[in-house]
Formats: sequence, C-alpha cells, structure tokens
Amino acid sequence: MFGLLLWWVLVPEARPPPPGTCVVAIDGMPVSVMRHHQVSIGTAHSRRATETFVFTLGEDERTRVELTGPRYYGRRWISRSECDAQSPLSLSVRPQPAKLTMACPHEGMTLVCEDCPEPIGGKVYFADQFPSIDVESFETTVWILFRAPGRRRKLQQLTLHPGPNVKRVVLDPL
Repeated sequence: MFGLLLWWVLVPEARPPPPGTCVVAIDGMPVSVMRHHQVSIGTAHSRRATETFVFTLGEDERTRVELTGPRYYGRRWISRSECDAQSPLSLSVRPQPAKLTMACPHEGMTLVCEDCPEPIGGKVYFADQFPSIDVESFETTVWILFRAPGRRRKLQQLTLHPGPNVKRVVLDPL
C-alpha cells in the first residue's frame, strides 16, 4: 500500500499542454540528418531540428514553421486552433534534389546518366555542369558513364542522397 502511495506522489500526472502550445513532429526525413537542419518559427531565430519541437502561439495567431538545410526542406502555416485541436501536428518535409560534384575530375571529363529521367538522361555533360537529380527518398541509385580524353571510359553505379554529393572517379589511361 505504501508503494502505491509513493508512486502516486512521485509520478507526475500527464497533463495536456496549456492552450496555444504547439507540438510539431517532423515527418519524412531520417533522424540521423536532422542535426544539419534548422527549424524557423515565424520571425524568431532558427534552432537545430529535432524529431519534435514545442512552441507557443498567442490568441488568434498564425505562424509559418519552416525546416531548411542541405538535404531536406519543408514549411507550413500553423494556427492556434490547430495546436489546440491536435497534438502533435506534422511538418512534412521533402528531399532536396541530389547535386553531384566531382572531386578532382580528369581534364575534359564528361558524364552521361544512363538511367536518369528526362531531360537529364542520355545527354552529355561536363563534370562541373552535371544538373541536379530529383530524389524521392533517402537515396537513389543511378548508372553514369564517365569519359575523358586519353582515358578508358567507365560505367559506374552511384548512390546519391538528397543535397550535395561529392564523388571521385578515376579513369585508367588508354
């Protein structure tokens, strides 16, 4: 009996948040990359992104919540009535396009993405002019043909993540 009484005293009662308190959960990105992203709430300073975050809204107030960073982005407007009605709210985020940068490319190196969607697929690009590729999830795999004058060509499969991707490809001499 004493144990039950002690538990009742020591364990806090789960109370609903006060009116105007918004709990928001980020949906659509891995937790492992959140540390590289920022959340902005209205005009307040941004803070590091976490799985869920809490803020307070005044009476009849609305604010914009935005996640920015190198790999994912997302934004939405949130009103006080939404915060009072539902908890947590969801901030859906989307991956940034994958941008391939070649580290130390051979002189005159060109790339052809064999299986990229139009308008990128099948076209020849210089290494420093390869366009961004839309990514629908945490990663995408593409086959790219690398060529350079005086070097053997190489068809290589690359795994690209949203945002910046730096790859080094060495072509053998002829």
